[in-house]
Amino acid sequence: MKKNKWLKPLIVIVVIAAILIGAYAGLMSYLSSRSVSVSMSDITATVLALKDYLIVLGVVLVIAIVVAIVAFKFRQPLAGLIRGEALVTALLAVLIVVNVICFGPEYSLLNNLLGDTYLLNDETISASEELVEDIADEGIVLLKNDDNALPCLASPS
Repeated sequence: MKKNKWLKPLIVIVVIAAILIGAYAGLMSYLSSRSVSVSMSDITATVLALKDYLIVLGVVLVIAIVVAIVAFKFRQPLAGLIRGEALVTALLAVLIVVNVICFGPEYSLLNNLLGDTYLLNDETISASEELVEDIADEGIVLLKNDDNALPCLASPS
């Protein structure tokens, strides 16, 4: 039985890796279906923006792993309890950090990506272009100061 002591943690690691790979594949499939292009520079910028959160997560996970390994030194009922608590701590840390990231720095990105998209029709676009031209024309009339509309002194030149 001692030979298979590391079989259980290995299975857990393989399952977690499979879940992460599946989540990555699903996310990429979803993004490609929404016509969103993701470049490596976008990924690098996002990771750099989230580095503080990821460092905290890494530290908590390392501490949980160290505690779980040290728990093998204790007797069985206490060792199982400590390893279980270390696992709960690691999962809770992951959930909290992901929650903070999703509702913090990445909220607007996720909201734009996952929210409903509304496209403007041609009628709305042409109406807005006409409005912009009218506003620009009125501004140009004021700058010319036709009929002395603005209280400016005449320039000597």
